[in-house]
Amino acid sequence: MLPHSFPKSIDPDIARILEKSLKETGIKLMMGASLENISGDNKVTSVTVNGEILPADMVIMASGVRANWDLAKDAGCKLGNWGIMTNAKTETSIPGIYAIGDCVETVSPINHMPWMSQLSTTAYRQEITAGTNAAGGYDTFGGSLTTFVSVIGKIEVSATGFNQFFAKSAGYEVVIGKASGFTRPE
Repeated sequence: MLPHSFPKSIDPDIARILEKSLKETGIKLMMGASLENISGDNKVTSVTVNGEILPADMVIMASGVRANWDLAKDAGCKLGNWGIMTNAKTETSIPGIYAIGDCVETVSPINHMPWMSQLSTTAYRQEITAGTNAAGGYDTFGGSLTTFVSVIGKIEVSATGFNQFFAKSAGYEVVIGKASGFTRPE
């Protein structure tokens, strides 16, 4: 349903390169489209997307992540715009209750403002901090640049920090540059 791949991380021009590479392998991408129906009994035979019926042997859906904050809200934890609010110790507004992962609002080290990082690397670091503090130790989590690296088909994709959309939203003047290189010596 989103306009391009990885919209929270990469810019549209880089997404076009990635999507072109995938299409060259025979993968059909339907961005900005809504799945309306999957038909078939024990085997998928067709899907309906934006009113178009397409034959299918397999359906792979990347439907995104939506955090469930209900438990924290019902417990009385404060919520921010991005998720459950925690301090640097990953403690919620209720002393002794810690929260980590996709449902937690973190801080961007770029502008020190609330931010969402729904990556396992962020959750892992939060987990160490929460566990240490819950066990009586002392540790802090300084936020996340939301850095990721992935190999998708023949393309290596990585990003860190704000993409153009989030940089502009945070009030930064965006300067764009491109470079290519090798990941290892010849």
